[in-house]
Amino acid sequence: MHTFSFVKPHAGRPGSLLIEALLAIALFAVFATATFLVLLTGQEGSQEGADRMRGMHYTQEALEVAQSIRNSAFEELVPGQHGYTLDENGAWILTGSSLERSGYTTSMLIEPINSDKKRITARTIWKHGYHRSGAIVLSMEIADWRARTGDLGDWSLPQLRAEIDLSGGSIPLLNDIAVYDEYVFVTSSAAGKGLYIFDVSDPESPLRLSNTFMLGAASHKAVVYKNTLYLAVEGIGDELQAFDISNPAGLDSSTVPRATYNVPGGGRVRALARYGSILFVGATGMDNESEFYAFDISNPDSIALIGELAIEDDATVNDIFLRGQYAYLATSRDAQELIVIDVTNPS
Repeated sequence: MHTFSFVKPHAGRPGSLLIEALLAIALFAVFATATFLVLLTGQEGSQEGADRMRGMHYTQEALEVAQSIRNSAFEELVPGQHGYTLDENGAWILTGSSLERSGYTTSMLIEPINSDKKRITARTIWKHGYHRSGAIVLSMEIADWRARTGDLGDWSLPQLRAEIDLSGGSIPLLNDIAVYDEYVFVTSSAAGKGLYIFDVSDPESPLRLSNTFMLGAASHKAVVYKNTLYLAVEGIGDELQAFDISNPAGLDSSTVPRATYNVPGGGRVRALARYGSILFVGATGMDNESEFYAFDISNPDSIALIGELAIEDDATVNDIFLRGQYAYLATSRDAQELIVIDVTNPS
């Protein structure tokens, strides 16, 4: 006798498979989402890190630009907010109120502390989309290293450290001194070479350079701007002469000025003073001619007249001192010898 048993199909199995499939899909979605979020967060973190690195680079660059300008002309660090750029000669200059590059805006805030010190605050900001924004701010204080500060020594016991004899058959009269790095430029009368150059890296043993250089005329005043020496030369024509002194030892008998300017009248230039890239010139008195001039020397290969002023009584301008927006002139007038001129707009 055979016995048959019947197994009833499990009615819930198809539903279980569906639930398992949905759970698997949900788990996969959670895993995929988590993986995507991890990758996205990592990518955003990497981008934000790159943003901060570039922002830091631009901000540090601004401080280095300020130091570069300080080294060439401290007075060109004008108070206020500025951008910066390279001029045609490859030197940093201030321009505008900020500098924008690839979504980054960098500005330099200059604040005076005293006459020889300024505070520089560099700031770079950026905003790339909704989440990638930030700012870097760095600051420092810089001083005019050319300005002497502190105790200069015991003036009750001055000591001679060195001296040089320049006679060589004739006795030149020395007129003025200008300094560039560790070099000293001394102007002289026509009895000498017109200009003498010394290496004073060792103050106790100054070394005369460029012995073959001959200016060919007397020179009165000397002013240095960046790597150019400006001379007031006594001669007919080209009384203003500019020389490249990036290599002072390289000046020789073949050296010619990189730029000149002929002040009307011939041999009249007596005084020089500089503020930034403006050169102020004082001249001897002459009928129907000016005695006070302003020149643009931002281009070392050009001396460009900006403006001029005739002094009453055709008085000679013997010396010029600049302070703030004023030029103080020592003149040869019989009365009111000291003249103060507002040079806010030299033109």
